Amino acid sequence: MSQSKRDIGDALEARVLAKLGPGFHSTGNSGATYQDGDIRHRRLVIECKVKNSTKGFAAPIKELKHLWKQADLQGKDWLYIEKNADGKTMVLMDFDTFLEMTYEWRQPKDPHEEA
Repeated sequence: MSQSKRDIGDALEARVLAKLGPGFHSTGNSGATYQDGDIRHRRLVIECKVKNSTKGFAAPIKELKHLWKQADLQGKDWLYIEKNADGKTMVLMDFDTFLEMTYEWRQPKDPHEEA
């Protein structure tokens, strides 16, 4: 028996939630209301999508514009997580948000610190 599109999407959301851990919560009925993204966090609006394509990743501009609007209305940053038919999962995010999140990684290493 094949899974429904909803079941496949729910499985991705559950996997993402498990990996992200505490502080991240599933948005109830997000597919019907399409208001808060699929996953909530105090600083992020996260949308998860499963696509049939094996030709790479392509976030439809309509989905992105809606996500950007929701994030802006809530004063939060956004993440778009997409899993393709090859089973690869990618994250699309604003470059400035990426820079903020990786600030510590980009700092010069203490020469006395072990690698």
